[in-house]
Amino acid sequence: MTPGGRAAGLTAASTLAVLAATTPAAAFKAGIAVANLGSNSVTTYAGNASGNANPRSRIRGRKTRLNQPTGIAVNGAGVMAVANYGDNSVTVYKPRINGNVSPVATIRGAKTRLNRPLGLAFDAASELYVVNGGNNSVTIFAPGTRGNVAPRRTIAGSRTRLSFPEAIALFSGRLFVPNGGSDTVTIFDQRAHGDAKPAATITGPRTGLNTPDGVTLTRAGNIVITNTGNNSLTFFARHASGDALPTATVMGPRTGIDLPGQPAVDAAGTIAVPNYGTDSVTFYKSGANGDAAPSSTISSRRTRLHGPTAIAVLRR
Repeated sequence: MTPGGRAAGLTAASTLAVLAATTPAAAFKAGIAVANLGSNSVTTYAGNASGNANPRSRIRGRKTRLNQPTGIAVNGAGVMAVANYGDNSVTVYKPRINGNVSPVATIRGAKTRLNRPLGLAFDAASELYVVNGGNNSVTIFAPGTRGNVAPRRTIAGSRTRLSFPEAIALFSGRLFVPNGGSDTVTIFDQRAHGDAKPAATITGPRTGLNTPDGVTLTRAGNIVITNTGNNSLTFFARHASGDALPTATVMGPRTGIDLPGQPAVDAAGTIAVPNYGTDSVTFYKSGANGDAAPSSTISSRRTRLHGPTAIAVLRR
């Protein structure tokens, strides 16, 4: 989700009447972190948060250097990285921080090739993968990178078929990138670099992709995509390619999905979705399909959600 939305005139004025489910989403045991574009903040919530829940912590203020945060990732040690669309930077924070706290590292400057960063992900070795909507690229940084430092490698060029990439996820040696500019998902070998051709591309009218904005994968490797163009979740089989039919689609007025951003999934397959249009997070149990109501919703004033764009699962 870009500042102002992928489409012109997006607001947070949609009704919350459909978001009435109250069953807690306790499966996210360590909790979740949410990037809020509208307030330059990151809010965290307990794993069983629901309804008008107070955040467990809130990172906000001048020292944080958050500037239109659009993506968030947490590594195995609990270190948090945030993509800042507003100043072409990535800010990195220690685990369990709160308030107006300085990042432990900032990646920023011409050498970094960051250009409208929208999403990011860590691999198991804490290499950091960042997708850039401004130059249609994926930039990969070594663990511990800070300052104006060149990426370890870059995926970019006409053969990549990257077209306004909005998010990224890693699974089993592959990179999954939804492209809002072409209604596609491009899949790369994790070691790809330069003008690399995708190993596979999900594309075509049967896919139901409509301005895909976020991606996550279940433990079984099934692909989950959020679509801002039609307010939906589309699910694909692990090795989907070409004009593949989704295995399931969650869409309709009961779902509460409204301008969805980067989702997250827990070990039980529960999906958490940030909704920019309603300042909410909605949860869907494994197997959800059709016009399914969320199993739980975090929303309303005390939550401090304001233009949520991305969710990461907390590790500790």
